[in-house]
Amino acid sequence: MLVQVKRNVGGSIYLGADVPESVQGFPITFVADFGRGNVRVVPKMRKITPRDGTPLEEYLAKRTSGNTK
Repeated sequence: MLVQVKRNVGGSIYLGADVPESVQGFPITFVADFGRGNVRVVPKMRKITPRDGTPLEEYLAKRTSGNTK
């Protein structure tokens, strides 16, 4: 399950402690949209910055090639 989160005016994203790791048994993958084409797949962290995680295009390319690392 992909969950998209968007940045605030300060440029970082803050996740509350109540954000679950999974929903009905499906793991959640967070996709952070920092604007201007900077969309990243990120681990669940309290504070997410525009340099955290993996660019979405790179993540999808690995997933479609069978390389999930």
